[in-house]
Amino acid sequence: MARVLRPALALLLPLVATASLPAQRASGRVFGFDGAPCGGVVVQGHSAAGLQTEVLTATDGSFVITLDQPLRELLLQLEGVTVRVPVPQGSLDGVVTHFAQQQFTTWTGRLLDPGGGGARDVDLLCRDGRSRTITTVTTTRDGSFALRSQRPLHSVLVDPCGWSLRVPGPFPAAAPLHIDLRDFGGNFFRLHGNCFDDQERPAAGWRLSAWHQGERLATTTTDTDGSFVLWSRRNLDLLTACDASPRLGRFGPWHEDTRVDLRERQHGLCIVTGRVLDAEGKVVADAFVLPAMTAAAPPRGVPPIARSDAEGRFAACTFRGQPFLFFADELGGRSASVAVPGDGTPVVVTVR
Repeated sequence: MARVLRPALALLLPLVATASLPAQRASGRVFGFDGAPCGGVVVQGHSAAGLQTEVLTATDGSFVITLDQPLRELLLQLEGVTVRVPVPQGSLDGVVTHFAQQQFTTWTGRLLDPGGGGARDVDLLCRDGRSRTITTVTTTRDGSFALRSQRPLHSVLVDPCGWSLRVPGPFPAAAPLHIDLRDFGGNFFRLHGNCFDDQERPAAGWRLSAWHQGERLATTTTDTDGSFVLWSRRNLDLLTACDASPRLGRFGPWHEDTRVDLRERQHGLCIVTGRVLDAEGKVVADAFVLPAMTAAAPPRGVPPIARSDAEGRFAACTFRGQPFLFFADELGGRSASVAVPGDGTPVVVTVR
């Protein structure tokens, strides 16, 4: 299933069956491009006054949507194909939408990584001729992808949250779209290895992100055996893994081809506790705690991971091996950094 962004929506009518229901409610079922019930379809409900709500279809393609005001229309989106359903009476039941019956164009292709193999689980942000987002599709295990859209495809942004490499178009639908990262030049290097959970089992389907000074530079997903390959053109200082929530992080640095195994028992989360004081030994409340790679302040945009309470105490959850924590008392204009102890000893931080 493609990861779906919310672009501007086109106009098409589906097959609709209706019956009376109380106002502010609509329900129905959606079938995908293959004719099967389709989960994960975006369904938006709009009122005449401009109110909007949104749900995703269940795995069986069903949905129920409600709004505080009578509904005016429904907008359903799957990949780059959008269907508009009028709701003239403020409510609508039994909406049946078949995306296979809509008019659209299909683009297919393959993304090759810097080693010449298929680049798996890479997001491709697809845009039209006005640089508006159509949708985002994700490559399969062998790097292949397919885009269905009602608007012409004019450019592709490869890995928008990482490499951010732009491929200009336009692209004719009749010709397969092959994107070879070797054509972009630059000195890519490869991190590869295996990822294990806290029971030392292969961690399949975990999302990995590679970072440098708080900036995410590359992403990938572990295979069924927990293995992964990740490519970067810039130095890296942190590799993180998550499933539904953060699971582990291993600190670098890396700048060349390297095997990197990730083990939750060794690189998982830990709690750092302590207290924040000022130069006179008085407690400092509401000081932000941020992860840092050096004793200096981290780059702008790095989110805080904790905040001191009224007694100056804090408990920060970070990755084992985190080099430093940085403390910022914004009200007092004071700050400090401290090396994270490896034995779990509470720390006392004096901001100046």
